[in-house]
Amino acid sequence: MQRGVLIVPVNTLMQRVCPHSFLHGHALVMKKGQRLSRDALRTQLDSAGYRHVDQVMEHGEYATRGALLDLFPMGSELPYRLDFFDDEIDSLRVFDVDSQRTLEEVEAINLLPAHEFPTDKAAIELFRSQWRDTFEVKRDPEHIYQQVSKGTLPAGIEYWQPLFFSEPLPPLFSYFPANTLLVNTGDLETSAERFQADTLARFENRGVDPMRPLLPPQSLWLRVDELFSELKNWPRVQLKTEHLPTKAANANLGFQKLPDLAVQAQQKRRWMRCVSSSRLSTVRWCSR
Repeated sequence: MQRGVLIVPVNTLMQRVCPHSFLHGHALVMKKGQRLSRDALRTQLDSAGYRHVDQVMEHGEYATRGALLDLFPMGSELPYRLDFFDDEIDSLRVFDVDSQRTLEEVEAINLLPAHEFPTDKAAIELFRSQWRDTFEVKRDPEHIYQQVSKGTLPAGIEYWQPLFFSEPLPPLFSYFPANTLLVNTGDLETSAERFQADTLARFENRGVDPMRPLLPPQSLWLRVDELFSELKNWPRVQLKTEHLPTKAANANLGFQKLPDLAVQAQQKRRWMRCVSSSRLSTVRWCSR
């Protein structure tokens, strides 16, 4: 993202994310008129964690029939239907999941991985190896290790995301453009410390479950001191009611209080008389 606004709570800001190499290696842009082998595309979709199904109904699924390939990318509001002519994308259209009817044509789509971690054979084997180095292996078929070994991704698998990678997960800050400006409201430190305490308590209370043993919180989230170390690397605006201490790194911006927005009944009646003499058929009032 080169331009835009990203609004996140502190727990998301502290969360570690997938490495750049994985995201860049599995993201794909497809355009109308692009030459692309259907077999190669299917291989890429399988590698990115998409499931091959008979009919696309949910995110992360794709289906093929004849020259058509239906695809529901992660992060997309609607699925897409690709119509191929030999090895060329002849048309790209969105379609409705319920009726399966196409709606409108688009020029291009951006494809993200189906998961925030790889699910190919190499990644599964890496997961198995790192699990054995970290936890005990149970033979119960419902055990996380056994499920992933069979290619099944159980609910909550993101809590073991680090085991699918050979490198530590980077912070969300690593994806910010160089000209990013951070704006925070409220008491960020208190919120971060509360979230850190919650993750530590969850780890201490549930981390010993032999069926679902947890990784240490620091492998999934930044510590509070790491969070503020990252924040120091960016220009930051703090929205607070009190003045900041006077020093070189701080600047208190001027502001004005909002005007009184209370409802004035007399003005409302005068406006209603004006409206009643016009051709407007419906008037709705909201008290907030």
